[in-house]
Amino acid sequence: MPYQRDPQSIYAESRGLIARALEYHHFSPDELVIVERMVQASADLDYAEATIFQGDAVTKGVEALRAGADLVVDVEMVRVGLEQERLAQFGGPIRCAIQDPDVKAQAVALGTTRASVGIEKAVRGTTGCIIVIGNAPTALLTVVELIGAGHLRPSLVIGMPVGFVLAAESKEALLQTKVPCIVCRGRKGGSAVALGALHGLLDLAERVALRSGNEG
Repeated sequence: MPYQRDPQSIYAESRGLIARALEYHHFSPDELVIVERMVQASADLDYAEATIFQGDAVTKGVEALRAGADLVVDVEMVRVGLEQERLAQFGGPIRCAIQDPDVKAQAVALGTTRASVGIEKAVRGTTGCIIVIGNAPTALLTVVELIGAGHLRPSLVIGMPVGFVLAAESKEALLQTKVPCIVCRGRKGGSAVALGALHGLLDLAERVALRSGNEG
């Protein structure tokens, strides 16, 4: 049986199928770019119903990317999945501290998760960062606590931890902060879906850069 093997053709066919499946939706054109990326990463159309954009999230995220904001991620799976060459064009450094030896030691001493300690270390000293949580609900809850205490004011939080314990609750807590965020409600999520959202933002940031270049 012959199979389609050309990568560009496969990508185009995939995006066409997703676009037809999401023909009836409530998203703005820019929001739809991000949701389509999330669906493509997961093959799960439920994200068209579960995804929430709060506080002018897309505009704030694109502006922060183009300004070279720090990108803080919860786990290595998110960091290694980043299209880092594309991100580098805007100059944003990537922060992920979950594997740092001092984070591991502190987590044991405090009886908490490395994700929680790691995200607290990674956001330290940042201003207007973008935070991507694709795995650990405790990392997102720590972000929520830091925001609530006035110690953190990110430009955008992509909150998509996955799991049966605290995943849904941590996302609802993030929505209560009123900071700009992109959230998929419920238990679903994960690193691939969070990366899909971030890469959708990169798509939009590159379009803005291209338009600016053409106008110049």
